[in-house]
Amino acid sequence: MLERIDISEQGQCAWFYDLRFKFPELPPSFRYGVCRQNGHTDWKMTRQRGLFYID
Repeated sequence: MLERIDISEQGQCAWFYDLRFKFPELPPSFRYGVCRQNGHTDWKMTRQRGLFYID
């Protein structure tokens, strides 16, 4: 599910979370997105650190 779209001077990111990991009392722990720097056409997938992030 689309959570939000961030636009900054560096570029844009669209953030999503998986509804299978959404619990009413906790913030989403598995967030991921695609980001693109200004002036570039390539989008790169990235993971946003959540409550239970394990690297």
